[in-house]
Amino acid sequence: MRGFGLPVEKKKGNGKKSEWEIPEAEKGLHASGHACGPDLLRIAREIKPQVLIPIHSEAPEFYKNKLRGSGIEVRLPEVCGSIEL
Repeated sequence: MRGFGLPVEKKKGNGKKSEWEIPEAEKGLHASGHACGPDLLRIAREIKPQVLIPIHSEAPEFYKNKLRGSGIEVRLPEVCGSIEL
């Protein structure tokens, strides 16, 4: 079996339940379920929306800086603010 492109082994535990083990070299692997920044930028550039509004982002300015000159208007949301589309 493979997880995130890595081989994953099923190990036998105490008989109560099975566990999946990521190889020792990959113990630092983190999977939040969110795409990483470079992947999100690639998707935005491929889709090329007229407007991109980064929501649920720790650093929305990242998109404004990285997409400058791309033809994609990045609108940054404000707390308790509204954005007219």
